[in-house]
Amino acid sequence: MDGFDDATLWLVIPYFWGVSWTPPPGTVGLTCSYGLTNIRATVGQMLVGESTAHNHAFIVIDSERIVEAWPSGARISALADYAYDYVMYGWRLGLSAGQRDALAQAALSLHGIGYGLVDYLALSVSRMRLPWIGAMRRVASPHHLLPAQFVAAVYHRAQVELMPGEPDVTLAGLGDLWMTSRDWALHVPATHYA
Repeated sequence: MDGFDDATLWLVIPYFWGVSWTPPPGTVGLTCSYGLTNIRATVGQMLVGESTAHNHAFIVIDSERIVEAWPSGARISALADYAYDYVMYGWRLGLSAGQRDALAQAALSLHGIGYGLVDYLALSVSRMRLPWIGAMRRVASPHHLLPAQFVAAVYHRAQVELMPGEPDVTLAGLGDLWMTSRDWALHVPATHYA
């Protein structure tokens, strides 16, 4: 198939033939949360000045489980919980089995670390360079990880390059990276609603 690479095939085949696809460990999922978490994330993204269809992120750790960023603390959930949701999956090309395992272990090591609206406010203040002395400290703190920061921290702990400026990474920035970089593969499977 001239003009198609492996990443393109991962994107095209499941959509047209309805093939069930399980993302490999280390894959990042971007999606939209629901309920109070969605409201909090939407307000937070407005504070940061970012508009994106995604306000939630997770890391696939095996064929059945994920670790997802969550306000009350990163938690282990079932991958099947997102089977009917729109999820944009991305992963760094050329990852070895050891790197994928390291990413899964790094995600598990962040279990319990959460975030709040104050973290979005701190990110907003630091971007606008307003005089809040603790803003940059809070943004860079490993004890408060917004969804995109959670992804960046996982990749950092696993010693796999994500992108420059990791403490200040955003979900929109991750989406842009996947769309423009040849180092990343993107997969948006058709849901049962499609």
